[in-house]
Amino acid sequence: MILINKPFADADSSKSGYEEEQLEQEFLRIASWYEGAMEEGISILLEAKHSLENASGYPHTMIRSLSSRLKTPKSIIEKMKRFNFELTFESMQNNLQDIAGLRIVCSYIYDIYALRRWLLSKTNLSLIVAKDYISSPKPSGYRSLHLIFNVPVTRGDETKLIPLEMQIRTTAMDSWASLEHQLRYKANLIRDDQIHQELKECASLLYQSDLRMQKIFVKLFLQEDDEESQSNPKQDHLEFSGHRLITSQQQDSAAFDRIVALAMDQNKEQS
Repeated sequence: MILINKPFADADSSKSGYEEEQLEQEFLRIASWYEGAMEEGISILLEAKHSLENASGYPHTMIRSLSSRLKTPKSIIEKMKRFNFELTFESMQNNLQDIAGLRIVCSYIYDIYALRRWLLSKTNLSLIVAKDYISSPKPSGYRSLHLIFNVPVTRGDETKLIPLEMQIRTTAMDSWASLEHQLRYKANLIRDDQIHQELKECASLLYQSDLRMQKIFVKLFLQEDDEESQSNPKQDHLEFSGHRLITSQQQDSAAFDRIVALAMDQNKEQS
């Protein structure tokens, strides 16, 4: 790169500018592979949505929204600088596993773990990293389940494994994360301890609401199932006979697990 009208530019800044330009050009050359990983991930998630919501008779919408995001060259370079990574193509590939990302918003917390179970059962996905910020939230209060998979992407006769990050959260978690991002970074409130504490308390309140709404749903769903079983003893609706009262978190989880297991079995029979 030729520097024009910058006679006092030092050698380091010149080298940095050249490295950034080279990295940007190399990334744009292979960006279609990351786009392919997102397309493959979306296809798998739509398969999960169909199987879990339809094949098993799941009585609600598990996946409420699905969006994709490909990091821009600028954001890639900024992150590599922030973590002091070398500004090279090889360094980008070795250190950044969230260049391609999907955000999945679910109705309930157990939907998130049901979806995780489904994804881990897929033979064409290889889990690299799992970070559960729901059971162990970040200090800011942020909650979400982050899964990074190697996804096979084929272009012509060539197949590559491309890392794809999936962020799975509830509607409440997603709402908080979006607003918190605007407040913290757009309004320059990063060092305001009082605001930090208020945001954390809001995250906690929303999480408690998630738990209560989930509890209500499971209770109503299982009660409805019990009524159907009593009116038609031969009907084995989602194999929920025997679960008449919800008395613990463990029972709730077992109920959702049975839905997922049944849906996965039905999907195998259909394929």
